[in-house]
Amino acid sequence: MRYFIIICSLVAFTTVRLNAARFLFDYTKDETAGNADWIIDSQYPYPQPSNPTSPTDWDRALSSWGYALYTMGHEVVTLPPDSAISYGTNHDLDLSNFDVFVMVEPQNPLSQSEVQAIVNFVQNGGGFLMVSDHNGSDRNNNNWDSPRVLNDAFEDVFGVHFDTTGESNNSISDTLTNVSTDPNDSIIQGAVGTVDTFGYWGGDVCVLRTSINSSLKGHIWKNGVAQDTTDVIVFTGTYGNGKIGGFGDSSPCDDGTGDPSDNLHSNWYDYQDSTLILNLCLWLAHTQTPNTPPSIDTVIQTPSVVMDTDTVNIKACITDDHAVNTDSLYYAINSGTYTAIPHYVRSNDTSYFKIDPQNYDDTVFYYVIAIDDSGARTVSDTFSYTVKNHRANNPPQIDNLWHEPASPTDTDTAIVYAIITDDHAISTDSLYVSLNNGSYSPYYHDTMYNDTFKYTIGTYSEGTNVSYYVVAIDDSGARTVSDTLSYTVQSSHNQLDAGVVINEIMYNPSTSWGDDAYFEYTEVWNATPDTIDMTGWYLMDNTRNKVAHVPDGTKVPPYYFVVFARNVDSLLSKTEYQPYLTNGNEILINIADSVYLSNGGEWVKLVDNNGNTVDSVSYDDSSPWPTAPDGNGPSLELKDPNIDNNDPSNWAASGSTKTADYGTPGDTNSVYVATYVKEHSRRKKAFKNRVIIMNMKAFSQRYMENAKYDVYDIKGQRIKNKALLRKGAYFVVPLNNKTSIMRFLIMN
Repeated sequence: MRYFIIICSLVAFTTVRLNAARFLFDYTKDETAGNADWIIDSQYPYPQPSNPTSPTDWDRALSSWGYALYTMGHEVVTLPPDSAISYGTNHDLDLSNFDVFVMVEPQNPLSQSEVQAIVNFVQNGGGFLMVSDHNGSDRNNNNWDSPRVLNDAFEDVFGVHFDTTGESNNSISDTLTNVSTDPNDSIIQGAVGTVDTFGYWGGDVCVLRTSINSSLKGHIWKNGVAQDTTDVIVFTGTYGNGKIGGFGDSSPCDDGTGDPSDNLHSNWYDYQDSTLILNLCLWLAHTQTPNTPPSIDTVIQTPSVVMDTDTVNIKACITDDHAVNTDSLYYAINSGTYTAIPHYVRSNDTSYFKIDPQNYDDTVFYYVIAIDDSGARTVSDTFSYTVKNHRANNPPQIDNLWHEPASPTDTDTAIVYAIITDDHAISTDSLYVSLNNGSYSPYYHDTMYNDTFKYTIGTYSEGTNVSYYVVAIDDSGARTVSDTLSYTVQSSHNQLDAGVVINEIMYNPSTSWGDDAYFEYTEVWNATPDTIDMTGWYLMDNTRNKVAHVPDGTKVPPYYFVVFARNVDSLLSKTEYQPYLTNGNEILINIADSVYLSNGGEWVKLVDNNGNTVDSVSYDDSSPWPTAPDGNGPSLELKDPNIDNNDPSNWAASGSTKTADYGTPGDTNSVYVATYVKEHSRRKKAFKNRVIIMNMKAFSQRYMENAKYDVYDIKGQRIKNKALLRKGAYFVVPLNNKTSIMRFLIMN
C-alpha cells in the first residue's frame, strides 16, 4: 500500500494554521541503516493508520514522538528516501509547506543544494531540529557519522559544533541534571512540562560558536561544568526569521518500538526526555498551545461490492473540539493522480461523498481529509475497491472496421481502424493481411485510443488485391473474428483520366518573401474542352483529415486554372504574379491551414465528390526531382499536362526556359513544351495506339480558319467550324495526308 500512500502526499493544501503545525521528519539520509531506526512509521509519507489510538499503532522508534505531536493537533509527515530536500519548489513535500524539519542522526552528507534549502527554510521562518549521536556512529560504513554530517553542513552557518573524533566528550552516558534555572526558559519550563533530568546513552556535547551566531544558548550542560558555550547538551538559537535547536544523542528519541533486530537504547519514557523534546518542538513551531485534530471515526462505503454501473457513496463521520472547516474526499484510479471532491451533503457530524461509475477492472483508492478552524488536520486510512462487471462475460465486439483512404493508390499508406469493445479487458488483438489471395500475416496495432485500434497495412503496387480481418481476444479467453474486407490498389496518376491535372506546385517559396504559409500554392488545370463542376472535390496531402475543399457551385470552364493558395491575398500582393493572376482564366481558392505542403516532399492528391482520385503527384525536394524549387524561389512546373506527372524528369523549375522566377500561378507554365501525344483513338483512324514525336507550333485564329488542316480537341473530336476555336490546345492533321506527323496546336 505504500505506493498509493505516497500519491496521497502529492495533494496540495492551503490552510490558515493558528495552532496546528506541520512537522517533516527526514528519511533521505539512511536514518534506518544498521542499528538506527529513526523514523515514525514504515509507511510514508503519511504514517498508517492515519488516526492512531496509541503510539504502538505506528511501528518505528520515533512512533511515540510522532504520536505525541499528533495528539496535540499537529501533523507528522516523512520525507521519503527517494526525495530531495528542497525549498521553494512546487513539490508538496517541499520545506516551504512545513513548519519544522526534523533530522535525527543523518548517515549521508548533504548536497550543497540541500544545505542551501534548509538554510533558506530557516531564514524565512522555519524551525530546524538537529539530533546527533556519538563519534563513530557510522551505521552504513561510508565514513560519515552524524556529528561529521551536521558539522560539515551547518557549523559555518548556524554556529553549532558537535564534538567528534579527537575531541573530548564525544561519547558520554549519564543522567544529566545541569539544567538552566531561568524561569522564562520555555525549553525547560515549557507547555508540556518542566524538565529537571535528561538521559544520555552514548551521546556527544556541543560547542556553541557565538562568534558565528550570537543568538545561540544552552539549556542543559554536561554535569559538573559551567553553563557557558562548551559541553552543551541541549541548545537553541535563531537564524533570520527562523529557529534552530537540537541535542547530541538519539537515545532520548527512542521509544523502544523500533526494529527488534536493532540494538537500541530507549529513553523516551525515562527521565524528562520526551518532555524536553516536545517543549523544543513547540518552541521551534512558534506555538505553545496544544490542539486536538479532527477525528474521522468511521468511513463507510456503499455498495461494498462495486459494479461498473454503480455510483459509490462514501459516508465519513468527522468530529472535532473546534469546528470542522474543510473536508474532502480524494480518489485515484489505479496508479493515477488523486482528485479532490467536496461533500455533497454534511449533516450533523457526517459528510457524504460520491464517486462516479468507473470501468470494469479499475481499482479505486480513496481517503478523507478533515481540517478544523485552527488548522489541525487529519487524514483517514486509505481504502480501495476493484470494479466488477455487471453482466456475464461476453466475447469482444468489433463494432466497426474500415480502411483509409477509401480507395488506396500505389502512393498511399493504407491504415485500418477497428472499434473493439468488451465487458472485460482486451488481452490480444491482431490484424491479419493477405496479398493477392496469399497466406495471412498478423500485425499488432500501432496505437490504441479508447476503443479504436489502428493498424498499418502499408503501400503496395497498382493492382494488388489486399484482404484483411481482425481478431480480438479478451482476458477471459473469449474470441471474436471480424468479417473479411478487401480492396484493390489503384493507380495514383489520373485514375479517372478526367483531364484535370496537377500542373504546378509551389511547396517551398523563397525565404526572402517570408513565411511559407503565405506563398504556397498548388495549381490544377482543366485540360478539357468541357466545363467541370468541382463541387465536393478536395485537395489533400499526407496529413490525415487535412483537406482543402472546393467551394460548392464551383464550375471550371475549359482550359481554366484552379489555384489552391495558402493565402490568396499574399499571392495577389506580389507584382511578380500580376501577369498571371489577372488573365481571367483562373479560379483562386483560399485553403488557409487545411493543406500544408511539406518542404521535404510528399504526395498531393485531387479527389472528386465520390472519393475517387482524379490526379495524384508524389513530389520530392531532392534529385532526380528539380531541386531549385526547394526554397530558392521557383515553383515546380509540369512540362506538359499530357505526360506522366509522377515522373521527375517531366517537371522543371519555373523560369528554366523563360522568365518566371517565382512560378506562374493561374497561367501557362513557363517550361511548357509539347513532348508527345497519347492514343486518342475516338472514331478517327488517324489517332492510332502509338506515341508520335512532334514539334510544337503556335497558330493565330485567322491562320487556322484558312489553313488546310483538320483540327481535333484533346478527346479526338473534330472541330467542324474552325472559326469557333477558342484559346486552348488542339491536334492538327494536314488534309492531304492524315497519316503524317500530327502537330500540337496552341491557340493564342
